[in-house]
Amino acid sequence: MEENVQNTQNPDTQNPVEDKNDESENKVESEKDQVKSTSDNPVAKENDNKFYHDILNELKKIVEENQESKENITNNLNETILRFDAINETISILPEFKEMLKVFSENLKEDLSQILSKTENISGGFEKIMESITMDLEENKKMLNSMDQKSQTLINFLENFSAKMENISENILKVVQFEDEINKKREKEFSLMQAKIYNERGLILFYRGIFSSALNYFLKALELDTSSPEIYNNVAQTYQKLGNAQKAEEFFKKALEIFPDFAEVYNNLGMMYLSNNNFEIATENFKKAIELNPDFSEAYLSLGNAYYSLKKYDDAIKNWSKALEINPYLQEAKEKLKLLKEGEING
Repeated sequence: MEENVQNTQNPDTQNPVEDKNDESENKVESEKDQVKSTSDNPVAKENDNKFYHDILNELKKIVEENQESKENITNNLNETILRFDAINETISILPEFKEMLKVFSENLKEDLSQILSKTENISGGFEKIMESITMDLEENKKMLNSMDQKSQTLINFLENFSAKMENISENILKVVQFEDEINKKREKEFSLMQAKIYNERGLILFYRGIFSSALNYFLKALELDTSSPEIYNNVAQTYQKLGNAQKAEEFFKKALEIFPDFAEVYNNLGMMYLSNNNFEIATENFKKAIELNPDFSEAYLSLGNAYYSLKKYDDAIKNWSKALEINPYLQEAKEKLKLLKEGEING
């Protein structure tokens, strides 16, 4: 009975469980066919390659971005490996693909291990290089310090040497200056000596009455010694003898510019004014000569003559007498007084 019932059932109304199993089997077959068709399809292969390429690029980026830090590289690699392990555990795919992915994962692990090893080697080499550079820097630093010390020693030596040379140069300069001063002094002394000789020759000619030749010698003496009031005085007296009162006055005054207390020059000026009948000016110069030299007998004699010319006979007698008091051998004063007493000159 039961078999008949079963056989008489409508083939369109089958058992739902069986239908579900059939659908499952059909789905698996369909997936197999799909995978098979995917493996044969070049577009699908290109997509798979792109997927792997993207994964490798991602890994490459991770390695490149973190190659400066070994710890970061290790962490990223481990994280990537964990991701692949999770993919292996969570994705339900065909055994062929799973096996292939497993092989790829193991190869990737090996490649990543090699990269890590190379990174460690590079890191170790870098450390050695840094140690070498540090050692070289230390050696260079020591060498520089040594050179600095030597340079400082050399600088100190050069400074001391320079100071000594400067001291020597100063001493040499002092010696040169001293010798130069000595030479100048000798030249000046020689010039003064020559001036003295010319002046003495001029005086000899002057007292002989050879005034033109005497003037030449006096002028030569003056060229060698412009600081001698005596030579200016001799030049002035010679001009006076030659009748050139203007030149005589000029050189008398130059002598007084050098030596304002030159009593003899005042006396000579007074005599020049006296000879030119400038009795008042002559009197003033004679008085100045006596003021500077109270024992100047010739000045008293000349002042007496000036007073006599001014008809001041008492003052004339007084000064002539003073001249004889100082110099009893002053013949002109004696004669003047004698003539005045005898009445041969007005008194």
